[in-house]
Amino acid sequence: VTISAGFTANKYLVTFILDGEIIKTDSVTYGTEITLPEIEEREGHTFSGWQDVPQTMPASDVRIEANFTANKYLVTFMLDGEIFKTDSVTYGTEIMIPEVAEKEGHTFSGWQNVPQTMPAIDVRIEANFTANKYLVTFMLDGEIFKTDSVTYGTEIILPEVAEKEGHTFSGWQNVPETMPANDKIIEGTFTVNIYAIIYKVDGEIYAVDSVAYGANIVLREEPVREGYKFSGWSQVPETMPAADVEVTGSFTVGINAIDFDAKVDVYNLQGVILYHQVRLEESTNNLPEGVYLIRQGQRIVKIKID
Repeated sequence: VTISAGFTANKYLVTFILDGEIIKTDSVTYGTEITLPEIEEREGHTFSGWQDVPQTMPASDVRIEANFTANKYLVTFMLDGEIFKTDSVTYGTEIMIPEVAEKEGHTFSGWQNVPQTMPAIDVRIEANFTANKYLVTFMLDGEIFKTDSVTYGTEIILPEVAEKEGHTFSGWQNVPETMPANDKIIEGTFTVNIYAIIYKVDGEIYAVDSVAYGANIVLREEPVREGYKFSGWSQVPETMPAADVEVTGSFTVGINAIDFDAKVDVYNLQGVILYHQVRLEESTNNLPEGVYLIRQGQRIVKIKID
């Protein structure tokens, strides 16, 4: 009789732990290879692999562990088209938004399309500063002429001003090169023009006065010349127009230098006596146009009859 005996390899328990939780158990024969389970990919994570796996099954139960490690992705913050900041952020965590300093004349738009948590891709987050608009008020001679809303940093377009009779526009004062970060009042005025009153006596300039447009015209006193009579100043407007004014007058040889009721002798320029001892009025009424000599005693004057 032959009696045989042998050893039977034992089986032991293999427990696979993933991220602290049992995902599978297996009964594996001592000395054989341990077959590792397949692991599905997990979004935003990298599988670390099973740790401390024996080459063959030992004579004891085995606990084999593995982990998923959350990946980090790049967040790029773009401000006004330029890179403002970059950050490496773990998948699934909150993205920390950077502080942005104020910018003169602008309003920060805020960061756009920020995910609630970090996704499994690099992220580009954008923001902009928007230029503010401010009010420009154009004041003309103390009254509002026009208002305009102008963007900070841009050119201020000055309004056209219609001409005003008898005035010159001074131009808009203290205009900044570009719109500042505040409302702006820009002033302009009309200045009253000055025109000349030109006095002419017998065709020659006698005097010149400067008078503001619209002011009352007060003529100079009439000139006096011994032995002559002044015609008086020509008619002028009551107030100064938007142009120079010419005022004329003339002297006639001195009838007013002789007593009106006196008796006179009248001669032509050739020295021929035309009237003898007649009243001045009688002689001048009957004389044709021309130039004559009037004599009263020792006084002789020349007159012109028109």
